Amino acid sequence: MATRLKERRANTLRNYLTMVGPLGVSYLMSFSRSESRNTNMRFAITPRGPTLHFNVEKYSLCKDVRKAMKHLKGSEKEYLTAPLV
Repeated sequence: MATRLKERRANTLRNYLTMVGPLGVSYLMSFSRSESRNTNMRFAITPRGPTLHFNVEKYSLCKDVRKAMKHLKGSEKEYLTAPLV
């Protein structure tokens, strides 16, 4: 079932929330950007748990973190697909 889950621009948070039960997902983290260009992170415990909301002040891209590491762990292929853990 998880292999058929596709990431699309038209998907909303509600679409993902309907899939957490069948996939057995217990935590959901989402990032969004408001019209005023503020980056926000929501961390939700599903199915009924609290939802935490954070404003993101600074962040680093994955490629920048990998460049800064002295000893690389893993492969480049790890970041090609959206995470579903």
